Amino acid sequence: TGLPAESDVASVSVIAASCMEADAAATALFVMGSERGLKWVEGEPMLEAHFIIHSTNGTFSSLETSGFPE
Repeated sequence: TGLPAESDVASVSVIAASCMEADAAATALFVMGSERGLKWVEGEPMLEAHFIIHSTNGTFSSLETSGFPE
């Protein structure tokens, strides 16, 4: 459509085996949104992700996969 993706994700950082895999996964997760993206990435054993989520009231929160390092 040429329009930007509509997502609650402001930013997502991905840890993967390669930069190319991390970049591809981050793009997909951004488009999926936080709920669907977190569910998908938790099922991928070689990926970890950290989401920054923006809400409709202008605040931000973070969410990460269970194996994302502190």
